[in-house]
Amino acid sequence: MENFFKDFKNYKMKIEGKSENTTNQYIYRIQSFLEYNNIKTKEDLLSMKANNVKEWLSSLADNGNSERSRNTRLTAIKEVYKYASEELKENIDNDILRIPFAKVPRRETKYLDGDTARDLLAFTRDIRVKTGMAIIFATGVRFCELVQITCTDIENGYANIIGKGNKERQIYFPLWVQEIARQFIESKRAEIVERNGKQNDDTLMLNDNGNVLIRRNFEGSMKSWARKFNESPLHYGEIDWWEHFSPHKLRHSFGTEQLRNGNDIATVRDELGHSSIATTNNYSHSSQDRVKKAMLGKQEEKETNNKEERILKLLGKLMENEDLFNKLEELVGDED
Repeated sequence: MENFFKDFKNYKMKIEGKSENTTNQYIYRIQSFLEYNNIKTKEDLLSMKANNVKEWLSSLADNGNSERSRNTRLTAIKEVYKYASEELKENIDNDILRIPFAKVPRRETKYLDGDTARDLLAFTRDIRVKTGMAIIFATGVRFCELVQITCTDIENGYANIIGKGNKERQIYFPLWVQEIARQFIESKRAEIVERNGKQNDDTLMLNDNGNVLIRRNFEGSMKSWARKFNESPLHYGEIDWWEHFSPHKLRHSFGTEQLRNGNDIATVRDELGHSSIATTNNYSHSSQDRVKKAMLGKQEEKETNNKEERILKLLGKLMENEDLFNKLEELVGDED
């Protein structure tokens, strides 16, 4: 089994171009299926039927796993069996590949509007946390992309980063973000570099030990500052969901802000590094007032266009009827 998954991982990364993190997630998510069915060998795995997978999914549901969680596990199962069938030419139960995904209830995504995000940045005193949050909010990078950025990138005003699926894209730093990052580089980061002998390390986001910042620690600091912000008299209750605040929520805020500012969805997709516009569309939020305004605006525009068309038709007929035109001209002249 170990060799099977090693080959599966190599195929996904080297042939399909999947990231190491993605392939590791596939293997991790299938482990409970292996344990549930006491699968020890590749032969055991290939002998499984669609009913075995369905029973396992039902057990996950009984244990409180959400639809979204079950779907991620089913995706991993399908990827493994698809590899076995198409690449290794093994006989599998093809019904496994046809098992439907659970319908996921649409949930409201929490995010910061532009004003609240800027207020939070102004409120945050930890210059490292402030730098990271500023970069995410201004560029929409993922955390795994944030830690790729270097001090040289900040000076250049742009960075080339590798995102999901090993896709490369270029991001640009506004001047205000460069200024915040420079403050970090010249103060806290300079102390870290001096203390840990990291003068040759150009990585921007270093932790106190001079190593690359860890997501868990950074996210914990983000939550801490969001809580303080939420409890402050001036901003009380503005981020009452601070316990769920994360780099991804801030990235979501960037995407939403870009769409609300009128940027077309294809451009925002490229900025975020999405493969599909459908994913980017999840970043579009409209309040009921905005929906009402948009709908009524369209209706009013349609009615105006209809009136203009009717007036043009009437004028056309008027020009064709000389007697009627003369009477109208006399009427207008009398009114003057």
